Amino acid sequence: MQFKHIISAAAITLIAGTSHAWTLAYAHDANGNATAGSLQGLRNAASNGASVKIVAVLPGHDFQLPCAPVSIHTGSTQEVVCIASMDLRNYGETGPQFGLIIGPPQNSHFKANTAGQYTQSNINLATGAAVFTVQERYAMRWYVQ
Repeated sequence: MQFKHIISAAAITLIAGTSHAWTLAYAHDANGNATAGSLQGLRNAASNGASVKIVAVLPGHDFQLPCAPVSIHTGSTQEVVCIASMDLRNYGETGPQFGLIIGPPQNSHFKANTAGQYTQSNINLATGAAVFTVQERYAMRWYVQ
């Protein structure tokens, strides 16, 4: 019986040690004031090749974005910038339009930084024209893997 407990503990340790979970590296409020973690820790992780994603705290929902690529500024701001995109926009809210393509068909480009700035630009896939662009300030959580 003792042997089973040792094997179980070893298996749990192995699984936990090889976990691919995301780790909160940094968080800030909408004005870019740190609320958790370390900006330098986020910068170091991103500089060393860690994958980065953000959770932007938008009104009514949290929005997760995988950052690819990540820009690490070396100037006075020392900010980290998440760049992301979504190839084809569709409705994500519960209701009769859930999952349907937003008309006209469009993609979205996102940028967010550790100063709290968030920008989204939607582009019409047929014409290449901007459908809309919005710039806001949101609290965000930055995760690394």
